[in-house]
Amino acid sequence: MMALPKTPFPGVLNVSRFSLVSLPCVSGSLRTSLTAFAVVFFAALGWGQAEETQEEKKAPPVGVLAPSGDAVAMTPEVKAAIAPLFKRIRDAKTNRVVAEMELTAAINGEPVETQAGTYQIVSAGPNRVSAILKTTDEEMQMVADGEKLYFAPLATAYVEAKLPKSLDALASDVNTPFGPFPEYILSLSLAGVDAFPAFFRTAGGMGISDGEREELPGTQRIHIRRGDGVVIDLWVQNKEEASPVRLSVDMTGMLQRMNNANIPEGFTYVLTVNFKRWEVGAEVKDEMFQFKPNADAEKFDSLDALIASLSGVLDPSSLVGTPAPEFTTEGLDGKPFDLKQHRDKQIVVLDFWATWCGPCVQALPKIIEVTNQFADKDVAFYAVNIGEEKTRINDFLKQHNIAPSVLFDLEGEIARAYGANAIPQTVIIGKDGRIEAIHVGFNEIEALAKELTAELETLAAGKHLAEKGEAGEAANPPAAE
Repeated sequence: MMALPKTPFPGVLNVSRFSLVSLPCVSGSLRTSLTAFAVVFFAALGWGQAEETQEEKKAPPVGVLAPSGDAVAMTPEVKAAIAPLFKRIRDAKTNRVVAEMELTAAINGEPVETQAGTYQIVSAGPNRVSAILKTTDEEMQMVADGEKLYFAPLATAYVEAKLPKSLDALASDVNTPFGPFPEYILSLSLAGVDAFPAFFRTAGGMGISDGEREELPGTQRIHIRRGDGVVIDLWVQNKEEASPVRLSVDMTGMLQRMNNANIPEGFTYVLTVNFKRWEVGAEVKDEMFQFKPNADAEKFDSLDALIASLSGVLDPSSLVGTPAPEFTTEGLDGKPFDLKQHRDKQIVVLDFWATWCGPCVQALPKIIEVTNQFADKDVAFYAVNIGEEKTRINDFLKQHNIAPSVLFDLEGEIARAYGANAIPQTVIIGKDGRIEAIHVGFNEIEALAKELTAELETLAAGKHLAEKGEAGEAANPPAAE
């Protein structure tokens, strides 16, 4: 298995929208599309593979379907439930699929972020496919025309690749850039493929039940637990000709096992796919498999190059020594706020945070404590909340018995301007309006407090922490509503 990359700090969550990551930001802070999330996040994570525990490494390789070190043999009951569907897929010459997907982050069952989209997939053996994933703002394409393979994760970018001899190579490859955990939707949708490897090669446990609890009568629920903590549920109707009804991929366990995730209590992260059309033997036409990129679309030489382009976010460290991006917004108290009101008067400390972010919850009280010590030394502190409503914030502050000055950043515009791609991020702005220091996450909370204290003492004494940088033209966000 591929190991998850470690986050730079134990106390940090990546907040590019659904770029979870090392854990996805589920607050809707930075309006990064689901497309960019699917390409960048799962590429960075090894596309969903987690690090093995010592117990898993000791487990004997007893799997029989492209096994991994922690795979287990398929039980007769599960095989009987799944085999009719997988045989139909394997025997299919063509298939047309329409399915609706939702990627939902929730805390204690209450959604805090949902991304929705629709899959439209047409395939014909041995190696033709047109697969589209449409969201509100984006459209992701994968087209194999019988001669070449094209990936277009965005309307403005695409890659031309070598065409595999069969669709199996696409269906079972976790690196296929087609949404989160592409191997599952593709293995259930592409005509002529073997769906067993995608679902069972890393199975650490499995079972079956009926679908009555989920109000899916007439279905059987196949439950698969992967060795890395991902849990897969597939509802299949077998009464007539076998077909998939619903697919669920629960990533919560995988994220919990990440050493540095610091997931909030009650947090869940689940991909759900509901099949609306699944038609084996459907009529298809040659023109369905023609790739037509937009006139302004950029062609990349490789997926690596395209991924690097998509993941190019602002490095907050590059802002140190430069003028702080100006912004206006509203405070939790309902009063308007303009950063310029502090120019030449006070040192400003901004802490970007959210109630669902475990490291933020740990850091915020300590940052309040430190900055309060400098309140009489011209230091003003603001907790910039990303994407949450007033009621949730007030409930959180009351629960934790803290009362900082809170600013709203409902659309993540301010966070984007400050390169707050991961939270908590603490920004110190000098009286002259230049950024003196930026802290992203923390290794140890008391060490962070000690460092902040030393920095504020230096600034309060009229000195600087950073050399004056290039003024540049840092993009200022519009006024937050």
